[in-house]
Amino acid sequence: MAPKKRKTKAGSKKNEVEENQLPLTELSGPQSEGSKKRKTKASSKKMEAEEKQLPLKAMSEPEREVNTKGNEPESEGSAQAIVPQETQPIECIVTSTETTKRNLLGGKRSVCAMHKVVVKKAQGKKFKVRTMVPISIRSWPNVESELKEKLWNDVQAGFKVAPESRAKILQSAGWKWRQFKSKLTSNFVMPFVGEKKKLRKPPNNYAFVGRDAWREFVAQRTNDDWMSLRNAQRARVKERKYPHRTSRKGYIGLLEEEVKQGHFQPGEEVDRAILWKKARKRKDGQVDEEQEKINKVIDDLLEKFEMIGQAVISTYMSYLHNVLRKKKLLDYFGFIDPSASFTPNADFEALVVRRLKEGNPERVFFMPHNENCHWILIVIWESDIYTLNPLSHPPRNPALEKALISAVRTFNAQTGRVNKTPEIHNLPGSPKQPGSLECGYVVMRYMRDIILDEDMYSFSTKWLCKTRASYKMGDLEEVRYKTLKHIEKLMK
Repeated sequence: MAPKKRKTKAGSKKNEVEENQLPLTELSGPQSEGSKKRKTKASSKKMEAEEKQLPLKAMSEPEREVNTKGNEPESEGSAQAIVPQETQPIECIVTSTETTKRNLLGGKRSVCAMHKVVVKKAQGKKFKVRTMVPISIRSWPNVESELKEKLWNDVQAGFKVAPESRAKILQSAGWKWRQFKSKLTSNFVMPFVGEKKKLRKPPNNYAFVGRDAWREFVAQRTNDDWMSLRNAQRARVKERKYPHRTSRKGYIGLLEEEVKQGHFQPGEEVDRAILWKKARKRKDGQVDEEQEKINKVIDDLLEKFEMIGQAVISTYMSYLHNVLRKKKLLDYFGFIDPSASFTPNADFEALVVRRLKEGNPERVFFMPHNENCHWILIVIWESDIYTLNPLSHPPRNPALEKALISAVRTFNAQTGRVNKTPEIHNLPGSPKQPGSLECGYVVMRYMRDIILDEDMYSFSTKWLCKTRASYKMGDLEEVRYKTLKHIEKLMK
């Protein structure tokens, strides 16, 4: 009957603990040394199990058997009868640990799990947009703004980025996403066109794209419109005699790489011919034999171009003179040496008068003028003066205007023409330069457009109204190429 009495006492003490929420050890009375050792072992095992996140109940049962063997019998009121009763609070802890583990492995992300994701990203894990944007979306502009915002938030959660870099980062994400779709098309769709079984599901390595998105993607890439567009583009690529090797980065990306490598200075205006050569290098830095011949021709032309210097515009005027001769239009257009206008004095006025008297006085005369390293075009026609400036807000030059008006008045007086004061007409609608260093090429393009226009005198009206139109780099490359070709002929 003694054990029953101990059980009753232990039960009463357990009830007191639950009511007062106090530790059992404070109410259990005096304990033996063996009881203290067993309790210390149990608490240490409990701590180890919590660290390993393993169920404590599975570990405590056999260990309790080991701990109870070989110990001296306890007296009444000792902790031996109380130890089995400690399994109840331990079971509560086990349940809490198992729940936490289940949440980490299979449930929603907890604070700890999200912390691990952020740490992985901060340690250099790549941010893969391919897993977040469905490949069934036709193009990057069609991606919903909410999804792009989610991408941006995910980047900010894993990386330290400036808020103003949002557009650049999303643009880069769009490039990577398109490259991924292109890779899927080339490697896993086009080789199996017509084999429906092999296109039913995505490749094993890319199963994350999902079957529905994959089937819609395959349908998009195998329809007649897409195939015709692809074949046309492939035919275009085959016609390239000297294809570039810059992939999607283009010349802008190539220039950025060259600046990072220290080959060019930031903001430096790099000749497009130099970039053209670099864009056709292989990964090993070498070029094909045929390409090497073209590179030598480009180097020779660039050297000749540098030797000419400020006479480039005069050289292009010489080229236009040849064009006018072939078209038999020399009686309609004339040129004034651009070097004559550097100092608008009496000698300059005399030179302009002398040049206007040569040939047909009704001709349209072109006179490029440079002031403070900026080129503009002066056009003299029917006793009026027109200025075409590549800048959007050009400054005025009173000294030049006064000298031109005096020269035209002298010409009218000496030739018996109507004695009227010439007017200065600024043409704000003339196309502007695309950058900050193309003013000379723009002036050359002005002369070319006026001469080759079917209505050669329409420049005074079509460029009269102010617009924001500007020449593209391709328009300026054309006049530059013609100048280089003309120089090559002159140097032979």
